[in-house]
Amino acid sequence: MKTHEQVKRRLLEDPEVRAEYDSLEAEFSLRRAIVELRNASGLSQRGVAQQLGTHQSAMSRLESGRANVSITHLARLADALDSDFAVCFVPRSGPHEGKRIEARVPVSSK
Repeated sequence: MKTHEQVKRRLLEDPEVRAEYDSLEAEFSLRRAIVELRNASGLSQRGVAQQLGTHQSAMSRLESGRANVSITHLARLADALDSDFAVCFVPRSGPHEGKRIEARVPVSSK
């Protein structure tokens, strides 16, 4: 029986599959960060959902990629996970090329 990694490696040899996989990396990265922070905080999906005034199923959809989320909701989620939420831009060219430009997003009133 082939392992997950073996199947993944074989599929990623296809340039079209690789391009689609790479295009989704930013989204996967964000969702992995949410799960990592939630686990590090010792909270369950239900616990975070209660803090946000929503249901565990909504957290499950968010973490699995079956739901989109607004910047406002991400800021509230970060607050529930005792974290700050910031958006970072890194220009690829021009006078600020390679410089991280960060914007912190304040938590809205609940």
